[in-house]
Amino acid sequence: MSSAANILAAPMLPCPQFAPKLPSQQPQRSSPERRRPSPSQGRALEILSHAIEYLVDSRLYETWDSPADANAVHMLMACSRAVFSDCEEVMNWQQRLQRTLIRRLHSVPNPTR
Repeated sequence: MSSAANILAAPMLPCPQFAPKLPSQQPQRSSPERRRPSPSQGRALEILSHAIEYLVDSRLYETWDSPADANAVHMLMACSRAVFSDCEEVMNWQQRLQRTLIRRLHSVPNPTR
């Protein structure tokens, strides 16, 4: 786990907008999302995560003077999510079968009409 994740969960964090969401606020997923990044996407995710950690670590013992500090972290996190969502989705055989069956069921014309 990265040091940024530990810092964001710390109770003495001087910036409340980085407080983690409660489990009741997070959407429930049946299984974790798995993605396979290309080498360039993996490098981009690595660089973005280091930049986020640097910004959070550099202001750990200081107050967040301006909203620009928090906005910078949020922008980097949004970029990281965008790169992650562009990565190829990895599914096991059950998920692929389920998706195929659902597609076929929705594409079959209804004979009663």
